[in-house]
Amino acid sequence: MSMANVKILRSAINRLRGAIGSVYKDWRGETDRAHMALLRASRTWPRSALKAYQWRQLKILVAHAWYTVPFYRQRMAAAGVSPHDIRSEQDFQRLPVLDRSSIYDNAERMVSDCYPRCRLERRTSAGSTGEPVAVYLDPRRLRLSVTEEIWADGWSGWRPGEPVAMVWGDESGAVGAGGFRRWVRGHIHSPGFIVDARSLSREGFLEFADKYRKWRPGLVVAYASALRPLAEFLLEEAVHPAAPHAVISSAELLAESTRQLAQRAFGAPVLDRYGCRETGLVAFQCGPAGHYHVNMLRIYLEVVSEDGRPVEPGQPGKVLLTDLGSFAMPLIRYQVGDMAAWAAYRRCPCGTGAECLERIEGRTSDFVRSPLGHRVHRAKFNALILGTPGIRQYRLVQESLREVRLEIVESRPLAPDLLRGLCEQVRSVIGGEVEVRIGRVSRLPQTAAGKYRYVESRVPDGPAPAMEK
Repeated sequence: MSMANVKILRSAINRLRGAIGSVYKDWRGETDRAHMALLRASRTWPRSALKAYQWRQLKILVAHAWYTVPFYRQRMAAAGVSPHDIRSEQDFQRLPVLDRSSIYDNAERMVSDCYPRCRLERRTSAGSTGEPVAVYLDPRRLRLSVTEEIWADGWSGWRPGEPVAMVWGDESGAVGAGGFRRWVRGHIHSPGFIVDARSLSREGFLEFADKYRKWRPGLVVAYASALRPLAEFLLEEAVHPAAPHAVISSAELLAESTRQLAQRAFGAPVLDRYGCRETGLVAFQCGPAGHYHVNMLRIYLEVVSEDGRPVEPGQPGKVLLTDLGSFAMPLIRYQVGDMAAWAAYRRCPCGTGAECLERIEGRTSDFVRSPLGHRVHRAKFNALILGTPGIRQYRLVQESLREVRLEIVESRPLAPDLLRGLCEQVRSVIGGEVEVRIGRVSRLPQTAAGKYRYVESRVPDGPAPAMEK
């Protein structure tokens, strides 16, 4: 069969998979067809129409929180404001800012009286600021998030049914994990594959390259911190993958040098995406040189100064998020722990009516480098350390290839034997001869952006150590 016929056949298979997958997801209640139609239509809306829609949803959410969530009614009453008082953005700014500690301490009280707890999904943040928080999401809110991710992917030129290659935190969706339902998920529902980003080695990169050749994905999605070593490997080994529509970087701050490296390795544009587990998709780039389009149909985003005042375009400030689709557990003026800056006039050169951010600041995490030659992603330490009962926050600092310092904030005193065992587990995760020292602290230092850099490698960022053979 000629190459042209192979491409035609592959395209037909992808379209069929996309059609079947879309019907299957609708039937399973995983996506929202009406919301997708609204998202697609909104792409041509002027700013005024988007703002009007957003404001209506905001008013509905605030009233819902007042009448059905005692936590918010008490906060609003203490601030001397009720839903009837909110007639402008300035009025809305009178509502108290919600920080992570407030969610950590009051998550159960923040659930609306309208939602039985058994119908909700409890979702814990990744702890990118060192302190994970739990939120409760209703089925509709979950559908909105999945629908928005599909919609945002479509801006790159990707279409449902085209395989997706992921370098992510687990292999739960990997093809070939066993069972007919898993096969359907891996080949029809969400075709493609996942390679574990938590501990990258030469074997992991080779696995990625092998699966990539098999699937020829239309989209690559990866942690920003995993993208650089993957691109380095592809270039050093002269592996030339078929160009996807785009490479999506997510979960961490994307350095421009990493973007350039990945674009060379894949021969495709690298687009950054901004979101968090608590609120889902917040903003995404339309092109490598484009701004971040805010997901205005569901996210009301503010950028404020230290004293809580809105900042001018181009000036960095703290990000406050209001999730307009989360009614089970409203998040209103949530200070997520990031900093960003509005684009000039909050607009993108592409002409979209959506508000746009010029840049995201302060989302970064390091790999820890092992003396054995491989890199260990922060997600592995999150699972290990934050999964230990009694540890509320942590900071892991790699002083050298053979010296690591672990600082912990305890929610209750931990036994010395447990701490010694934790040190051994951290040493085992890193691999090789590493000294792990642990210390109890009452609080952790924050970065200039107001975040906890909970994994920090001070090993010089030169050529990577030789990878495991």
